Amino acid sequence: MEESVMVETVKGVATIFLNVPNTLNALKPSLEEALYNALIELKDDSQVKVILLTGKGRAFCAGGDISTMGNVDVIDFKQRMDFLSNLVQILGEINKPIIAAVHGYATGAGFSLALASDIIVAEKGAKFGLAFKNIGAIPDLGGHYFLPRAVGPWKAKEWIWTGAMITAEEGERHGFVNRLAEPGEAYQQAKELAIELSQGPILAYAYTKTIINGSANQNLDDVLTLEGFSQSFLFQSQDHQEGVKAFREKRVPNFIGE
Repeated sequence: MEESVMVETVKGVATIFLNVPNTLNALKPSLEEALYNALIELKDDSQVKVILLTGKGRAFCAGGDISTMGNVDVIDFKQRMDFLSNLVQILGEINKPIIAAVHGYATGAGFSLALASDIIVAEKGAKFGLAFKNIGAIPDLGGHYFLPRAVGPWKAKEWIWTGAMITAEEGERHGFVNRLAEPGEAYQQAKELAIELSQGPILAYAYTKTIINGSANQNLDDVLTLEGFSQSFLFQSQDHQEGVKAFREKRVPNFIGE
C-alpha cells in the first residue's frame, strides 16, 4: 500500500505530496495523521528552509472524505476536529515559508488547507470550492478565520452561503492566490519560488511570519513593539552581517539562517 503522504527534500525545500489520488486527496483520518506527522518532523529540521504542499493526481485536495461522514459518534468526531485544529495551528507555528501549489480542485477543507499556507500558487482554471452548505455544514480547518481576512467578511459570507466555486483567476483578483501558473505548471513554479526563498534570510522570514500571523489580534503599538524587538535581534545575526557585507561588495549574499 502506498503512503498517503510523501515527503521529498531537495536543496532545502521539503515537498509534502498528498498521495491519495483516487479520492482527489480527500481528507480522512489516515491522511490527516500522516500530514500532521510530516509537518511536525519538518518543523524542527534545520536542513529544511521552505515547505511546499501539493497533491498527487488531478487535484490538490477535494476536502473531507464523504465516505467518513453521516452517522458519526459526536465525541469521536469532536476529537477528530480537535486534531485537525492542531494540524492547522502547526502550519502557522512553523517558522518557515509554506507554499501551496494548487491544481485541479481545492475544495472544502482543502480550500482551508491552502488558505492556511503562506503563499498560494495556483494553475489557471483550478477551482476553490465552498460546498459545505450542500451537506448542511460550515467551513472548518480555519476557513472562518482565513477567508474573511483574505476577501472581507461580506464576500466570505456570500461565498459560504451560496456554496461558491471560485476559479484561480478570481482568487488572484480577490487576493488569496499569489501567483497564477499555466495548466500543469503550478508545482514547478511553486518549486522555483521555494528554492528562491530557501536561499534568502530564513531567520528574517520567520519573524515576519510570526508578526503578520499575530497582527490580526494586535494594535499598531503591539506590532511596533514586536518589530523593534525582532529587528534588534536580527541586526545581531550573522545573516544581517553577511547581507551588509554582500551589499557593499556588490555580490549575492550567502545566508545561513543564523
